[in-house]
Amino acid sequence: LLHRTTRRVTITEEGERIYEWAQRILQDVGQMMDELSDVRQVPQGMLRIISSFGFGRQVVAPALSALAKAYPQLELRFDVEDRLVDLVNEGVDLDIRIGDDIAPNLIARKLATNYRILCASPEFIAQHGAPKHLTDLSALPCLVIKE
Repeated sequence: LLHRTTRRVTITEEGERIYEWAQRILQDVGQMMDELSDVRQVPQGMLRIISSFGFGRQVVAPALSALAKAYPQLELRFDVEDRLVDLVNEGVDLDIRIGDDIAPNLIARKLATNYRILCASPEFIAQHGAPKHLTDLSALPCLVIKE
């Protein structure tokens, strides 16, 4: 590809041809990247999102409303489900859940901290006593909500 002498280096005819091919390939790749970056500037198309009922209604739905206003080309489909969803087989793009029971084949990111409070009526405390430790709850009649 190169012809070397003690005083200079010149490109061979084959080297020139390879250089021209490489230039065309680089231009094509550059054009492809420009076209793809133009497409990605504005989110568009269908995005199917699922979330648990309570969190979805209170937190996710308002955020999706703002997203839809910001990107009208985006078609959002939002469902609330209190069950684990098979993302691939059910065609779901994003599942927003509370908890850490994530299947190993999924990629998960923490979006927010969700604080919970434990409440009891004065009558309940009078009848059953106030728990001192978390382990005391197992002996009490509790209403458990799992999202």
